[in-house]
Amino acid sequence: MTNQIESSQPNPSAEAMTPFSYLVHFVAMNAAAMLGAFAPPNAQTVEVDLDGASQMIDCLLALEEKTKGNLTDAEQSELREVISQLQLMYVQVSGVIRRPSRETQPQAAASAASTEAGTTSETPSKTPPEEEKQPRFRKTYG
Repeated sequence: MTNQIESSQPNPSAEAMTPFSYLVHFVAMNAAAMLGAFAPPNAQTVEVDLDGASQMIDCLLALEEKTKGNLTDAEQSELREVISQLQLMYVQVSGVIRRPSRETQPQAAASAASTEAGTTSETPSKTPPEEEKQPRFRKTYG
């Protein structure tokens, strides 16, 4: 995933990078690391911090908003490109994390299909009284 960020960006030499570019790339690399972009290829598990990555992306968005009109065209396009790539990476990683496992997909699809068709399974499952009292959906504000 790091190749997405690095390959589509012009690779400026160390002399050509401005302090602003260093700042943007510093925050972007931290966000990419939180999304698991720097995991070894043979790693069995990858540590991901979606909340941290989201905060880093939000920092770049705030930086873009606060510097509007004060950046060169090159700095503005670089910042916009980095933000876009990180947002895309975030959506891809969060989709993989939240995707149900293959073992539960057939069961979920079957129950969804029977519910849509108006049919129920032959052995209805009863929920314990404790579960009935708890709310099924919780809305969180982040």
